[in-house]
Amino acid sequence: MSLTIITLNSPQLTDFAKERNTALAQAKTDWVLFVDSDEVVTPALKKEIDFAIQSSRFTAYYLPRRDTFLGKTVKPATPNLSAWLAEILVTGFVPSMKPGLVRVG
Repeated sequence: MSLTIITLNSPQLTDFAKERNTALAQAKTDWVLFVDSDEVVTPALKKEIDFAIQSSRFTAYYLPRRDTFLGKTVKPATPNLSAWLAEILVTGFVPSMKPGLVRVG
């Protein structure tokens, strides 16, 4: 499976959705990973991505995020869906998730 990584990082960006859709339309790979310019793909996340793109079960994959503000974690990040659900039950927080990995091919 092939993967394109798209990062939109321009101070002149005025229409994020339009730019993202344009970049998505130009992708020539089976999968696209959207990564914000301040995000990091950890080894654990890379392992999840590798699993997802090798599986025929997924057309999109939600990625957990650790949101920070002024160096402090705003919402806890979770490594997987069961931990995400457990975290909601225990803390009342809904961890930030986004569909960052999308099958396009």
